[in-house]
Amino acid sequence: MIAIPHDKVEALIAEANARFVMPRFGTLQAGEIDEKKANDFVTVADREAEAFLAPRLADLIVGSHVLGEEAAAHDPSLMRRLDAETPLWVIDPVDGTRSFIEGKDGFAVIVALVRGDAVLAGWILQPRRARFVASEHGAGVRLDGGPPVIPAPRRARGYFLGRVPDGARARERAAAAFEAQAHPGSGAVAFLDMAAGAIDIAYFGRGWPWDHAAGALIAEELGGAARFLAGPTRYTPRRWNEPLLITRSPALWDDALRVLTVAT
Repeated sequence: MIAIPHDKVEALIAEANARFVMPRFGTLQAGEIDEKKANDFVTVADREAEAFLAPRLADLIVGSHVLGEEAAAHDPSLMRRLDAETPLWVIDPVDGTRSFIEGKDGFAVIVALVRGDAVLAGWILQPRRARFVASEHGAGVRLDGGPPVIPAPRRARGYFLGRVPDGARARERAAAAFEAQAHPGSGAVAFLDMAAGAIDIAYFGRGWPWDHAAGALIAEELGGAARFLAGPTRYTPRRWNEPLLITRSPALWDDALRVLTVAT
């Protein structure tokens, strides 16, 4: 059993944001923005925040390791750390980098703690809206220090990002059955909105463990479901870049799957 040092993790996230992320918001110069590949941006804020967080998170739990988005982009062999059964900190220093570059609110800092197939804990900070969500396996969800919001009965709402397996745009496929919302700027915002009761469904055509591990745990701790469409199989950080559907309830997951995978 691992004792999750929530206070220390949250303090490190807050410090990384205050020192390296927000000072660059709206002030980035041309030489501080790069493309890892076409339309996949990274900034000096991403790199500095990850470099700050990685060693400090590793120090919090003896024997733990770190997998950061930017380090893995530089050295893809680091993805093998997901194969181990030791605790692993997974970091997305700025999720929604394009929004960050464009001066929009839809970006966040994400940290998850995983071990093997399990997500043990997750934390998401959306700096521009001062929203924070934390979750621990078996211990529920905290939104801004309090309980998550349970929405009143209504037509299900969601974010549908990317394409479904047959190539159709997920948002177009979902629009007939659900309230399909505009792109939030980052997947992390979707998970914050789910904890806040604003949405019920989040679909991702692809993504990496640092994008979705924390959010999958948040949904499950809300009583929902996080599963890959192939299988369908419960979420594991050991699988990535394949369609993933996350909902506030298992029944809604089944409904959303039928809508998304049946051509109209």
